Amino acid sequence: MVTHDKLVQSIKNSSARSAWQRGVREYAIEILSLMSVTEYEALTEEDLLYGAESWFHYSQSGNVLVADADIAHRLCTPTQLKLTNDGKRLLARRYTWLEVQANALHNAAELILSIFSVLQKAEEIKTNSVVS
Repeated sequence: MVTHDKLVQSIKNSSARSAWQRGVREYAIEILSLMSVTEYEALTEEDLLYGAESWFHYSQSGNVLVADADIAHRLCTPTQLKLTNDGKRLLARRYTWLEVQANALHNAAELILSIFSVLQKAEEIKTNSVVS
C-alpha cells in the first residue's frame, strides 16, 4: 500500500518548471489534503472528485480557489498576470478562470494518479523481492 505522506511528498518533489506546473502541483497537494485516509490500496479519479461530476463542478464547489485573481496568481507567469491585469481579464477569450482552474485540477488528478501508479509498482516490486 502507498502511504498518504509518501504520495504527498512525492508530489512535492515532482518537477515543476513552469508557473502552470507549480500551480498544478499545489492543486494536487490540496486535493490530497481533503482525503482522510493514511494508506491507499487503490486510487481513482472518482475518489479525487469527492462526489463532483467533473473537475469543472469541483472547481465551482468552493473547495478550491474562487476568486479570479487568486486562480490567476496560482497558474500564471508574471507576464500573463500583467496581460490579464491580475486576473481581471480572461487569459483566453473562450475560458473563464473557473474553467482554467478546472483544467489545472484535471492535470493535478493526472499527476496524483501517475505518481500513485509509480509508487504502487515500486511497492509491489519491493514486496515481491522480499517474498522471493
